[in-house]
Amino acid sequence: GGAGFAVAEMLSDEKIKMIVSGQFGLNIMNALESKGIQCKEMSGITAKEALREIEEQNP
Repeated sequence: GGAGFAVAEMLSDEKIKMIVSGQFGLNIMNALESKGIQCKEMSGITAKEALREIEEQNP
């Protein structure tokens, strides 16, 4: 249970496939991955740079 699992359920219902963050806690990462949502940690760059990297890796 917990808030992390509720958030993961909501994001899954919205068909979210990936979450990008500077850092994930273990509980939320487990909750998201249990719903098939990929967790991508990217720190030290802007959101625009992160999006560009993701787009290059997933054409």
